[in-house]
Amino acid sequence: MMQTLRARDVLRCIIQNVPKGPNLACPSQCLTGDKPVSNPILWKETLAQRRERVTVASWDGPRLAGLASARIRSGQRAWEVDRLFLACDSGDLLTGAEPFSSAPINRESQGQQTNANPNLVALELLEQLARETGQLRAERIFLRVSTKSRIFLLARQVGFFPYYEENLLESSTPWEPQTGAMPPENWSEATPEDAFSLFQLYCAATPQSVRAAVGMSFDQWQDSQEPLGHRQTWISKVDGKVLARLSLSRCGQVKVGGVLAHPDNPELWEKAVDWALSQGRKHRWLVPDYQEMVSSLLLRRQFRLVSSYNVMIKTVAVPVARPGMVAVEA
Repeated sequence: MMQTLRARDVLRCIIQNVPKGPNLACPSQCLTGDKPVSNPILWKETLAQRRERVTVASWDGPRLAGLASARIRSGQRAWEVDRLFLACDSGDLLTGAEPFSSAPINRESQGQQTNANPNLVALELLEQLARETGQLRAERIFLRVSTKSRIFLLARQVGFFPYYEENLLESSTPWEPQTGAMPPENWSEATPEDAFSLFQLYCAATPQSVRAAVGMSFDQWQDSQEPLGHRQTWISKVDGKVLARLSLSRCGQVKVGGVLAHPDNPELWEKAVDWALSQGRKHRWLVPDYQEMVSSLLLRRQFRLVSSYNVMIKTVAVPVARPGMVAVEA
């Protein structure tokens, strides 16, 4: 039985101590932070019943067969699947029946019994999230999964399409902060007035296929930004034009970096990376596959590849409240 998670369902989950096992969705804060997101945080956010989160569950009788949740990124148009749990272990999902097979997974010998096929449960959870977020005016839903995950194949069947890959790179040892380090020439902290110039830089430095998926307009791009705490942004600005951007966020004891440079100014990639590392601490960077320069620079600075991910996006059909006033994209 598929349903939106309610207060009494949260109580059932707490009593049963579920969900357990790995989170099959991979939001950036779970990858780059130093602490996993716990169930109590999920229950608190779910019970608050805020319109920026949707949580759905699949029940196999009294047992939880699966649970998924999605949250708003930075604006109402863009959502992200940030939790996806299945009652089966990962082996069931990877080696089980074909996605649309009705064959059950039975583990009675292990003290557990379920008639729910994990592949079907995953499909139904993702479909239900799309319906629920669509009712809340979502235009796009993001899903990041491991490149080795069977969820990749299942998500494609419900309309999620892979647009690019990301590599998680981690510094082998913490970097020592450089006392008195100054930003490179023509670099300064970004201000709210720089937002549209940053969007122009994004358009110049990002492949068209990715921009079409993430959002072509300024508003769509803003909504699609991943929320990160304690973020600082520096920009290289010459004659009023932003040529590069460096973002650094602090997640516990870890610095999370991201950089973007105009294709006409490739020398700024290295300046941005070195300025980031001068801030010290352990670093983890999620680097898109179309930023090969960044990966190369980090690997030359004794970073190591931790894992790789597919970034998938589903376009959601938004209900039309007034048929004569439908927004369209050029």
